[in-house]
Amino acid sequence: GEGGILVRCDPSQSDELVSTTTARPMEMRGREMRGWLRVHADDVRGQDELATWVELGTAYARGLPAKQ
Repeated sequence: GEGGILVRCDPSQSDELVSTTTARPMEMRGREMRGWLRVHADDVRGQDELATWVELGTAYARGLPAKQ
C-alpha cells in the first residue's frame, strides 16, 4: 500500500541497517517490527540497489530452520 519493498533481515541487524541505509522499520498497528524493513521505491530503482536488498533478505531466509 505504501510502495517500495519489505525486506526480512536478522532482527539484530535492524538498527544498524536503519542508521546506515535509507531503510526504515516496518510498522504494524503503530509498532515497529524488528527484522522487517521498508525501503522506499525511489531507493530501489536500479538493479544494483534491488539486488543488494534481495541478497540481504535471501541470506537471512537461508539461515532460518526449515519449516515442517
